[in-house]
Amino acid sequence: MKLYNKTKYPDDLLESLLIEAGKAVNARTAKVIVIATSGKAGYPSCHGVATRCDYVKRFALDTRAYKKGTYELKKGLVETDRGYFKITLPYPFLPDWVKASESYKQGRLLHDGLSITESIFSVASHEWRHIKQYQDNMFRDRFFVKQERRKRHDNRAWEKDAIKAANKAQDKPKNKAQEAILNLSLWIEENK
Repeated sequence: MKLYNKTKYPDDLLESLLIEAGKAVNARTAKVIVIATSGKAGYPSCHGVATRCDYVKRFALDTRAYKKGTYELKKGLVETDRGYFKITLPYPFLPDWVKASESYKQGRLLHDGLSITESIFSVASHEWRHIKQYQDNMFRDRFFVKQERRKRHDNRAWEKDAIKAANKAQDKPKNKAQEAILNLSLWIEENK
């Protein structure tokens, strides 16, 4: 797995968690690109998008180089194993205005290390399941079926499969996955 970490999370802890999430849903993690970005401060939400492709343009992986005008240095393609995904992680540090808010004081805003790490694991395993579907070429007959009205997002067959696999992976994580979850949650708690 090639991790492009644009967050304040440490690379080794995040990479071990993402690899264990991929193994939990039986995906091949060797040549898959993962782009980790950080969300807005104070909003503990995690989401991701998986994309099916065989190659990714190198300058698309590092947008800062494109903005600085060093595009010529970033030409070329990076090979993937049928896809890549982008995951937006919750901001690990709470700003003072969030700590002063009433919802934080009343406990309605869950921002402890374990809940953040479990949400990252759940979203990552969901996106890894989509990568597994791309690797198994599950989508090849999707466009040749009888044309009918497009279903809602959560009612599509591949989404139901990914949701079920992510829930199964989160219900019974293996020892290495539990260790990766605990290590990242301890880092979040120490660095708040």
